[in-house]
Amino acid sequence: MKTIKRRTFLTSSVAFASALGFNSRSFGQATENTSGANKKSHRSNRIAVSTYSFWRFKDGLKLPIETCIDQAAEMGFDGVDILHIQMEDDSNAYLQNLKRRALITGLDL
Repeated sequence: MKTIKRRTFLTSSVAFASALGFNSRSFGQATENTSGANKKSHRSNRIAVSTYSFWRFKDGLKLPIETCIDQAAEMGFDGVDILHIQMEDDSNAYLQNLKRRALITGLDL
């Protein structure tokens, strides 16, 4: 088994890391972008919830979709998937109301 000197190991490790692009400037930019407390975080994998998740299986406890949209926004989801059976009707006015509610709360449908 061949032994390697510490100095040779460190020199080759630094050269290898710089070849991969690990430098202090790119690391500083990566941490700078995530440090903003007031900035809305941009996630590459957005998360939605289905209104089915808010469905309650007892009579009289079925939440309207508007309430599901509000609760999903409060929980921090990026979108809502609407379960058709929960919809009151298919009228254009009702659908526009749901779209408006989602737009106001900042959620995608």
